[in-house]
Amino acid sequence: MKNQVIKNLTHEMGKEIIKYWENLKVETYGYGGVLCESDGDGDIYYGVINGYFDNYSLKAVQQANATIIELPTTEKIFKAGELQYRQWLSGEWTDAIGEYRVKRKPDNTAKIAELERQILILKQE
Repeated sequence: MKNQVIKNLTHEMGKEIIKYWENLKVETYGYGGVLCESDGDGDIYYGVINGYFDNYSLKAVQQANATIIELPTTEKIFKAGELQYRQWLSGEWTDAIGEYRVKRKPDNTAKIAELERQILILKQE
């Protein structure tokens, strides 16, 4: 595995970072992702360097020439009336929902919630 880490900004993000590495079958040794930038902690880069998972300082990341990657996000999407999950690293796409088309970006959670509400109303009609 390449030397890669993810910068942890908050406690909640830390939990997602740990899940991300576990989903890649990386042994996370029970880490909780609690060290984060919002608390002013130092070793906030979680990932794998030289085959070992740990939380690292920026200096250690730079010395190992590790790549700092973004945490991929997961979003609920509806397609043909079924709930599915789709993961992306960046960008946007258009989904077909019946006859409706919705342009989605990783930062439009409120619009997704509204769309889910509208779909529930349509199903009840």
